[in-house]
Amino acid sequence: MRKVLIINDSRLERYILKDQLTRLNYQVEAVDEYYSLQNIKNFAPEAVIVNLTMRNITGDELIKKIKEEWPEIKCYLSSCSYLYLDDYRAKGVDGVLKTPATLEELQSLLEGGKENFRFCPYCGRDLTGEGKSYFFCPFCGARL
Repeated sequence: MRKVLIINDSRLERYILKDQLTRLNYQVEAVDEYYSLQNIKNFAPEAVIVNLTMRNITGDELIKKIKEEWPEIKCYLSSCSYLYLDDYRAKGVDGVLKTPATLEELQSLLEGGKENFRFCPYCGRDLTGEGKSYFFCPFCGARL
């Protein structure tokens, strides 16, 4: 079973994401930003989902710190706003997640690969029509 650590200062958002990931058969821990680095050491996740806007640090800055010590961990930035991966790639962000997210969106994000895109990670639009595979989103033009 894969391990995912959720880092978010909102208890409600942590609870919702944890519930969804548990339903997808992931082993999940959820913490706020203050206990995140200690939990990475103790829990040893394969992936982390970090909220962008938190009280004392932004998610992209926290991901930069995580990648400095654990470059093998997949780090995903989440927000209720639309994020563009290219804006955060330099800090080590591996993907972006618009919340609230469906189970399918979470699974697609964590399983990675262009062949698994069921939605555009940039604009959130559905890409499953007619079984097509895209390199660019037909709605917003973002490179997938």
